[in-house]
Amino acid sequence: MTKKEIILKIDELLDNSNCAILSTVSSDIKPCLRWMYPTIFPDMEQAIYAITSADFLKVEDLKKNPSASWMFQTKELNEIINVSGKINIIDNPSLKSMIIEKIGSKLHAFWKLKKESSDYIALETIIEYAVYFNPMEGEKEIVKFSGS
Repeated sequence: MTKKEIILKIDELLDNSNCAILSTVSSDIKPCLRWMYPTIFPDMEQAIYAITSADFLKVEDLKKNPSASWMFQTKELNEIINVSGKINIIDNPSLKSMIIEKIGSKLHAFWKLKKESSDYIALETIIEYAVYFNPMEGEKEIVKFSGS
């Protein structure tokens, strides 16, 4: 599987399940898991993007330790992709606008928690590697990106 193919597969899985799990490390070095709705842009095939609030705890955690993992899966759990990388915290209006245009209507819980629509930032995960699983077929494939 190529980088482009795994990115397209992540996009397909997001269309199927509408969410993913983000794993980060807290400031007291404990794992933290969060349901989020990320997106990818196929022409930017090294990264995964998400929106969060600048004052959410995960932002402080990511400033101390940018290592993170994502898990994407179908509702049937017959395809799973785990992605590892480093997260950049970005406050770029153009990038935030692109992300909001693509997934803003799906961020129902986020908009309820964060009434100030201007107080959000983008999370950019630079992918180091992805692992594709198809447990029903016994398939596992690792795709290396940057830094691995």
